[in-house]
Amino acid sequence: RLRGLVGHRKGDNSASLRAEAIEHYPFDAAAHAAVFALCPPQPGGSRFEDKLFALGDRTLTAEALFNTWLTADGTVPKAFPKKALRDGDPDLCLRLEREATRLERLADRLRRTRLVERSEALIELLGAIVRRYEDDKRARSLLDFDDLIARMAALLANGEVGPWVRYKLDGGLHHILVDESQDT
Repeated sequence: RLRGLVGHRKGDNSASLRAEAIEHYPFDAAAHAAVFALCPPQPGGSRFEDKLFALGDRTLTAEALFNTWLTADGTVPKAFPKKALRDGDPDLCLRLEREATRLERLADRLRRTRLVERSEALIELLGAIVRRYEDDKRARSLLDFDDLIARMAALLANGEVGPWVRYKLDGGLHHILVDESQDT
């Protein structure tokens, strides 16, 4: 259900999406140089061209691409690419827009995939905890409140003894404590 709710694509996983970001990256050093010719980078800066320049200093990762091309919330910046790039090289500008859009979609898919993967891992962990709790409870012949409710429901639903139990309860009830009944 979670996969459907978040629009998770069948077959997506974090590793494959990260690999897709890197493998389909269409820009090489010459394309980066074309950007730098129109918008000179300042090493250590926070503008697009500064981050793009920093990509050359390290191994290309999906996270580095997302951090370079997208905002902190994983979207394409509003004024992307900047005017100098639009005026200087419209073809390069179009390629930059396409790549930013591709990475934005991929980042969104990765975010959904991480949500599903983490949720499934949590469900698996919680399932193991519940199984251990139930095993420990049974080993000690203990019942918790949920067990009592389930056994009472089964008793009342039993066709042979249910009517007799309801009759005995009806004759024995004098008041109902509302505070406790709302909790159940």
